[in-house]
Amino acid sequence: MAQKKSRKRRRTARLLLVVAAAVIVILGVILIISALGRVLSSGGGDNDTNPTTTASDSTTATTRPTALFVDGHYVQQRIPAWNLQLVNGWNPLPADYGFEDNLVDFGSGRMFDTRAAEALRQMLAAGGEYGLRPVSLFRAYDHQVKLYNNEVAEWKQAGYSQAEAEQKASTEVARPGTSEHHLGLAADILSDGVYSLEETFENTAAFTWLKEHCAEYGFILRYPKEKEDITGVIYEPWHYRYVGVEAAREIMSRGICLEEYLAEVYR
Repeated sequence: MAQKKSRKRRRTARLLLVVAAAVIVILGVILIISALGRVLSSGGGDNDTNPTTTASDSTTATTRPTALFVDGHYVQQRIPAWNLQLVNGWNPLPADYGFEDNLVDFGSGRMFDTRAAEALRQMLAAGGEYGLRPVSLFRAYDHQVKLYNNEVAEWKQAGYSQAEAEQKASTEVARPGTSEHHLGLAADILSDGVYSLEETFENTAAFTWLKEHCAEYGFILRYPKEKEDITGVIYEPWHYRYVGVEAAREIMSRGICLEEYLAEVYR
């Protein structure tokens, strides 16, 4: 009788060991699956980059707004100040934007933002020996429509389809609602003897002076060379934008564009 009880206890012990081993295996499988899930959800191994992270912004998507970048382009989540409003193809002005607000007559029927008009006057006066003259300041929405449509027509005459012509046109003439000239903070500036907006303006003494001194008055070269992929606009050595002295000095001293500055400072 004692031997039978002993054998029964041994069978029970073996059964408990088997059950315990099975439980350990099951727990191990659960832990492995959980770890794999975390790796996959984080985008892969150590060499992978979070798709919402850029070279100038290493913050992950979990600690910043999810719509900060669209197709690699910075989207302004909030406007930090009137002089730092971003307007481009990825940041169009709202339909109810007050295009005529805050404007003052700058002379000859041209308008500019009253808060930046004096800075523009001072800059033009300081570079007076170079014959600086503004050729385009504030631009109404309807006027931008005409400019854009004319540019599209030219590309179509060159043999491009409607869609292709619109894309080509938008790199040289902003689509209505996406032009900085709507803000009254942008100025196309040329000099005496120069009558067209051409890249060759960069070869003039006037351009050299503007590039070196515009930040002192709160202006930046808005569409610099080799930044076209970021701004969406061709190099325009004649286009200057008021952003305030502090931001302008940072942007011009580092050779960056407004989009890069805003993406770094205002996440």
